[in-house]
Amino acid sequence: MAALFLLLKIGAGKAFGFIGGIFKWLFAEWYRPVMLALALFAGFQMLRAGNWEEKANSETAHADAIQAAFDETVEDYRQASEAAQRAAVANVERVEAEQERITENVTTDYRARIADARARYERLRAQARSNSGSPDATGMPSASDPASGIDGATEPNGLSDAERLEATEIALRLEALQDWVRQTSAVVVVPN
Repeated sequence: MAALFLLLKIGAGKAFGFIGGIFKWLFAEWYRPVMLALALFAGFQMLRAGNWEEKANSETAHADAIQAAFDETVEDYRQASEAAQRAAVANVERVEAEQERITENVTTDYRARIADARARYERLRAQARSNSGSPDATGMPSASDPASGIDGATEPNGLSDAERLEATEIALRLEALQDWVRQTSAVVVVPN
């Protein structure tokens, strides 16, 4: 367009002479065409640079958005992990407290039952001592009961009073252990 305008303004002969002079000057030294080519290339790159800057800015914004989303995801996972850890600690504390309560209740009940059995044993022993050799209506000690079996036999069921107390304590201990196992196994360890 500029060349056409130049032709119309100064005339074709003068225009061609002018253009010929430019070419003559341009190719007179070897570095001038190279410089012109570099200048044209730089100009072209400058025209494209605006587009590249825009594209680079767009890509940078996209990368920033991806990084922000990644950072948010990492933070969400960290918070979820911390919440899960807090819930796990709270659950362990709950289970330990519940098991401690069960242990305390079973132990208290066991001790009360053992104390009752021992008190009953002592009461029966005292009653047996008071009945043996107690005076009758005349004030004389009564005759002892006849032997009920072979010498060395203890009781009709084969256990002495002390052995019966021990068997009772063992049975109570086993019952308490069974109660404790039954109750602690009913504790929900892993919540829904």
